[in-house]
Amino acid sequence: MDDERFWALIDEAVERASRTGGASAVAGSEVSDVLVDRAAPDEVVRFTRHADVVAGRAATWDLLAACHLIDGWHSDDAFRDFRDFLVLAGRAVFERAVEDADSLAERAPLVLGRRDGRLAPEPVDDLARTAWARLTGSDDEDDWFEAVAAAAPEAGGGSGGAGLRGRPWESWERREYDSRLPALVSLVGLRG
Repeated sequence: MDDERFWALIDEAVERASRTGGASAVAGSEVSDVLVDRAAPDEVVRFTRHADVVAGRAATWDLLAACHLIDGWHSDDAFRDFRDFLVLAGRAVFERAVEDADSLAERAPLVLGRRDGRLAPEPVDDLARTAWARLTGSDDEDDWFEAVAAAAPEAGGGSGGAGLRGRPWESWERREYDSRLPALVSLVGLRG
């Protein structure tokens, strides 16, 4: 799967979500619905593999700090969920955030919805698995995992444990946040 097809599917799901969610819309179950409407089972598998590649692009120091600032903490799993959240916000939000994490402050309803727990969609992989189950009639997770394992890995891989890109943070103190994410700090404050 290429980026254009991947983002066309995501952005259609975001458009569907925006009909009820407005400015703070992120796709959730709409992703599963779009995949059922627009993809065959093998393409759903490629979609989930490509989602790993896309989310890996958001494995940056500044987005890890944004995750900590917005969610109040971070772990490997929490950061993966945060990157999925960015994917499910759509291509424009995702690409702008990867370019400039502080730009998330421009999307106040989205950020504040995430911060207060209203916007915590399912992981992209789970949404794809739901679509695949609907298309194939198989609810067996083992069948899904076998299909994904059998698919050729996407070029570029996921973020794996290869580390974060960008300039590392010197410290996790207020001055660092104020210097690198001033608009986001102004919007959500700094906990602890």
